[in-house]
Amino acid sequence: MRGDSTEYKGLKQKFDSLDFEVRLLRLKVERLEVAGAEITTEPKYALARNQFGVFPVSYGRAVPYLDGHKIYLDIGNPTTMRFAGAKVKVNYGRPEPRLANGDVDFSKWDEYRAGRKDYEIDVTNEFAPGRYTAVELTISPSKPEEVRELEVHVEFNVIKLPGGTQ
Repeated sequence: MRGDSTEYKGLKQKFDSLDFEVRLLRLKVERLEVAGAEITTEPKYALARNQFGVFPVSYGRAVPYLDGHKIYLDIGNPTTMRFAGAKVKVNYGRPEPRLANGDVDFSKWDEYRAGRKDYEIDVTNEFAPGRYTAVELTISPSKPEEVRELEVHVEFNVIKLPGGTQ
């Protein structure tokens, strides 16, 4: 088969289309399996999963601070448990590359993933049951476009339950 034949071009287009669909399905499965809450600067929340359940995370705002940003999150505790402290892990970077129709641009996907950065902090906040807890992070260095999309993971350190023999 020659590289300039109509049949070859048609097969290549079908292959590229199928390749795109497979990558898109892999991305969707990855997002279902990921424990982090993928949130953006739009006023909304996402869900972070850990061994204790599912916890809503809301992106409050990002404020320039020195050579980075202060990030304000609200982490909800829908359980009846009280948590003392947490490890908050954030993956951040430029927004996902998109095509004009809104689909993910997989031709830039590897570059996008390579440009993501990690931030981790231990917070001493107490996460009361049935409430949101405000958490402040300082991500430095960072540029405004890098903190518009965050993937937030929450690992609680200590459970406080009433009663017991202690």
